[in-house]
Amino acid sequence: MRIQKPSSIDSIERKKPHARRVMVLTMIALLSYCSALDCVQAADGELDKTFGNRGIVITEFANSESLAFAVAIQSDGKIVAAGSLGNTPVAGGGFALVRYNSDGVIDESFGTHGKVITSFGGHGGANAVVIQSDGKILAAGFAGVFITSSSFALARYNPDGSLDSTFGTGGTVTTQFADGGSDATAITIQSDRKIVAAGFAGDFTRKSSFALARYNPDGNLDTSFGASGIVTSSLLDRNVATVIAIQADSKIIAAGRAATGSTDLFALARYNPDGNLDTTFGNGGLVTTRFLELVGGVRAVAFKPDGKIVAAGIAGHGARAAFVGVARYNSDGSLDLSFGTDGKVITEFLDSESIARVIVFKSNDKIVVAGTTFKSKGSVFALARYNGDGSPDTSFGVGGKVVTSFTDESDDDANAVAIQPDGKIIAAGMSYDLHMAFGLARYDAEPGFALALNPETINAERGTKVRVTLHINRTAGFAGNLTITPSDTSSLNIRVTPDSVSTTDATASFRVKIKGNASTGLQQITFTGKDDLGRNETATLRLIIQ
Repeated sequence: MRIQKPSSIDSIERKKPHARRVMVLTMIALLSYCSALDCVQAADGELDKTFGNRGIVITEFANSESLAFAVAIQSDGKIVAAGSLGNTPVAGGGFALVRYNSDGVIDESFGTHGKVITSFGGHGGANAVVIQSDGKILAAGFAGVFITSSSFALARYNPDGSLDSTFGTGGTVTTQFADGGSDATAITIQSDRKIVAAGFAGDFTRKSSFALARYNPDGNLDTSFGASGIVTSSLLDRNVATVIAIQADSKIIAAGRAATGSTDLFALARYNPDGNLDTTFGNGGLVTTRFLELVGGVRAVAFKPDGKIVAAGIAGHGARAAFVGVARYNSDGSLDLSFGTDGKVITEFLDSESIARVIVFKSNDKIVVAGTTFKSKGSVFALARYNGDGSPDTSFGVGGKVVTSFTDESDDDANAVAIQPDGKIIAAGMSYDLHMAFGLARYDAEPGFALALNPETINAERGTKVRVTLHINRTAGFAGNLTITPSDTSSLNIRVTPDSVSTTDATASFRVKIKGNASTGLQQITFTGKDDLGRNETATLRLIIQ
């Protein structure tokens, strides 16, 4: 029997074949060549060959099926993937976590040989994971019999993977909502270290509500929030919150999907810090937006400096005809009509049948979408990247799209995405061959700029000064500061002024002083530019000293 994600709003959409798959798809990527060195460099969207086995990692749990639903990056670059463990369709035998070093090798210092399993005494699974500022790891999901009598479930771990005994009862917390089952699908941490979890309460196939719970740092419910720490809100018949975010003014945005009949809508709710709906937002604190019929729902939220809210998610017809929908709202919840068409943008995810499961925003407003596309007789990881206006980012992969097959005979689904500080993309989910296992892939990201010197070659004599202009060519979407630092030239008796430049301009001018005792012949100075994500580009000045 194929496991379906028990607590995802897509669970009723995922129908996977039962036989082993013969996959002929390989990674689609562009290659850029080093003309001078005759070598190949990684292109934007190509698998990062320094990660795992040429960009891919598969992790099995002994004697059990497993799949990842969440991934987070620690400040030291280590990667934490979280999901469920077990082999029944309604959930695994508990939370399952794996931590990897930055190169994709399992971190043996975490838990037992890099893995942690947490049982809540029955069924359970993790849907979200976040890293606290102190390095502790917080995971959220559900425990109990799914839908009928499940609860929000949280577990907090010390950096070594042991349960944090200062949190809840021995490191775990469960919260029961009055209306049947419940599941936490998102989690965030406020600036005061309080924890907000969001998901749904009820039966999301029939009748359910947005469900939020806020906890003090010790795991006890924060009784100053809502009704003794919990809040439920209904927009339509079936409501599921999949995203939780905190505004600069401490107001809370929960977003996901609201459905009635066969139509799903974008759904957003804004709460004051005390848990009451913010009546200045939308209709009594609630907003719904229709894109297309049948499938819809918010998967990511970002805040603009001017207070506008950008929501991205699924907007498509049917289970496998997913499109990406982006809507921008004014701070009062009304659609920003200056964005797209009447405040909305719709674009194709991939050309073939596909499901978009997760969306994240990059720092430069680009949107990364991950999910599954169905090719031949099976499924593969599918990623797409869009510019802030919803148009495809053609610098990523081929036409803005990338697909990845883990093995020739596997079904592969991406359920989560995280973006490293250097811009590289981590996708996590499931790889199913003989067994269902955690599957991770990492993709390279190119700097959003290029450097060129004018002139590139200068004939100069000792004791003279020359000037050179460095042109900074930004590609579409690059919005960061850029620091230019020439290489150390003290051994060449050459002085560059200024010795560093921080600029957002298109050019930077340098003065090169060649000392009287400088070595003659060809000498080179390398200028290195670093953007706000820490990615480097270089340009080399050739000095022929006479």
